[in-house]
Amino acid sequence: MSKTTCPGIIYTVSGAATDTEKGLFIKHDGTVCGAGETALGVSYDEADENGDLAVVLDGIVEVQCGGLVNAGDFVKSDANGKAVTAEAGDTATGIALEDGAEDVTVLVKIVTVAVNPAAAEADASTSSATEPGTEEPGTEEPGTEPETTTEP
Repeated sequence: MSKTTCPGIIYTVSGAATDTEKGLFIKHDGTVCGAGETALGVSYDEADENGDLAVVLDGIVEVQCGGLVNAGDFVKSDANGKAVTAEAGDTATGIALEDGAEDVTVLVKIVTVAVNPAAAEADASTSSATEPGTEEPGTEEPGTEPETTTEP
C-alpha cells in the first residue's frame, strides 16, 4: 500500500555534508539532526555527499522511525535523525499520523512546537512564589487588599 504524502515548501540545500537518506530530520545547515535537535524539515529524497539535498519544510511526509511511535504522538529527532516520541519539555518537529516502530516509515505532519509548555511555565511560576504577607508594598494582586496587622 502506498502512503499519501503532501509535501509543502521544499528547500534545496546545496553541497550536502554527507550521504543522506530519505525521511530523516535535517538541520538548517543541511546535516542530519542529532538527538533532540530542532529540525528545519525532513529530507525528501536521498542525496550524495556534496550533492543537492531537498528538504521539506512543511506538509505531510514520510519519516523513518527510531523507535515505537503512536499516531498522534509529537515526535522529535533521535541521534540518527529518525522520529521518536517527544517528552514534556522537548521541542517536537512533527506529529505522527500513524503507528510505527524502529526502521519503519510513518507519515508525519511537520510542525515545530514545545511539548507541554504549560508544565514548564507552571514550574517556573511556583518556584518564584512568595509567602503570603511578604510581598513588597504595592505589589499585591489586583483586587486584593494588602494584609494589615494591628498591635495590641
